[in-house]
Amino acid sequence: MNAAAIYPWIKALHLAAVLGFVAGTFAQALFLSTMPRGISAESARRFRQVGWSVTTLAPIIAVPTGLALATLGHWFPAPWIVLKTALVVALLGIHGFQSGQLRRLAAGEQGAYRPLQHVLLAIVAIIAVLVVLKPALR
Repeated sequence: MNAAAIYPWIKALHLAAVLGFVAGTFAQALFLSTMPRGISAESARRFRQVGWSVTTLAPIIAVPTGLALATLGHWFPAPWIVLKTALVVALLGIHGFQSGQLRRLAAGEQGAYRPLQHVLLAIVAIIAVLVVLKPALR
């Protein structure tokens, strides 16, 4: 099978994984935003169990398929793909930060939990623009 034939399959798998990851990361942020109203440690434990399978496994699929797409598309070292990659790393960092907050909450620790849904929305929007337009950024 040649690269042109496999490309749409890799793209579809990548998009499905990205959608799962972004949805799960937004769900984390929205769950954390309910903290002022009081969430029990048990609720946080259940949320983590359900969300783990999506938000942890999705990047395992999304990152290699994204690299494959960038390689097949000959997009390295285009400035837009470098910026997109940096934003993806930021998304992964936000996911990790929120996962740590959820872990502490599930352990019964009290404190200030910081949801980042506005930052997530901005990053995802910028990534979408970069992917669709592939601007020169010179």
